[in-house]
Amino acid sequence: MSPERCLELVRLTLEGLSGVDPKVAVEEVLSANDPDGEAITVIAIGKAAPAMARGASAHFRRRIRRMLVISDHQEPVPPGAELMVSSHPVPDKTSLAAGERALEVAADEADHVVFLISGGGSALAEVPQGDLTIDEVGEVFELLLWEGVTIEDANLIRTHLSSVKGGKLASVTAGPTTTIVHSDVGPNLELVASGPSIPAKSRPADALDALRRLDLVDRVPPRILAALGTEKSVVAGPTGTVFEAGSGATAAEAIAAAGRDLGLPTEVVTTSLRGEASEAAEWALNATSPGRIGIFAGETTVTVHGSGKGGRNQEAALAASLLIDGGDVAFLAFVTDGVDGPTDAAGAYVDGGTFERARRAGFDPVACLSANDSYPVLDAAGALIRTGPTGINVADIWVVDRR
Repeated sequence: MSPERCLELVRLTLEGLSGVDPKVAVEEVLSANDPDGEAITVIAIGKAAPAMARGASAHFRRRIRRMLVISDHQEPVPPGAELMVSSHPVPDKTSLAAGERALEVAADEADHVVFLISGGGSALAEVPQGDLTIDEVGEVFELLLWEGVTIEDANLIRTHLSSVKGGKLASVTAGPTTTIVHSDVGPNLELVASGPSIPAKSRPADALDALRRLDLVDRVPPRILAALGTEKSVVAGPTGTVFEAGSGATAAEAIAAAGRDLGLPTEVVTTSLRGEASEAAEWALNATSPGRIGIFAGETTVTVHGSGKGGRNQEAALAASLLIDGGDVAFLAFVTDGVDGPTDAAGAYVDGGTFERARRAGFDPVACLSANDSYPVLDAAGALIRTGPTGINVADIWVVDRR
């Protein structure tokens, strides 16, 4: 591994993330679009919720009457704000408590309610539809994760199992609403956190159709199917005003611009990266022109066949290391929230020597990839990137260096 090359790409990636700072982005949106009303209630949900809340506080100052922040980690929030830390990626009783509290706060007064929504919110705030339990809904979340279901299909299904998602949280408000979204899934803002403040475009029947298409009908609890079959489409009320405050595309463009400022031949290849992580890694390597640095943004999936440890970005990096073994190519895969799967790594950097370093450490990288066991082999090869939670969540950034 070239430490200088690795450090250069990591610095370039982190430099680009400064272009999607949630606090700054929220302040910029509000400065240009100040909501009406002297009394403001703020409800922030998602991995970027604390930073977004600080941005709202900096703008509104004393106009905020109440602020609820729901996230997956402890991080400073404005004075007087109520912080609830709940479960991700599978909802549990803490998620239920957070969802119930969000509904309570949203319905309490006729304030102008400002919703600050970011990725991860689907699990962090949940109240099951009807008489479903949080354990039953959590079982569906876990199934969708293990089967590598796309975020679009996952949130379609999860929306219709919830009393919070698909605009239902906003529907209990008595006053006007404004939504600011820090997007981890691209331009379809109603998909971020399953759209608690944006009405769903789908129906319960669409969720059932998705389960059939994904061949998962026989693997979900019968009460889930019954709930989807009997739930009525909910008219969630007016959408209110919706703004985007940063996305994977914003981050990718910022990284490319930072690279060009340094005289590096950077280009954005795509901001809609999708598919199985290992297959997408091969595509990304081929899609980057020789002599260039390709930037990719999006979110891949992993269909889990083994019992190993890792995340989608580590799986992509391990797959890339097999393809570039012995070559002069580097590949960096990084999840912008700093937590790739159930690990302490944000992703990994691999180059033409990673495969051999892993073998010298006693690992068979091919077998590890088959077992979805990317974390230990990349750790042994010194390839993991650890940042801790970043407070930013605009999906994944990949960098392919073919200079």
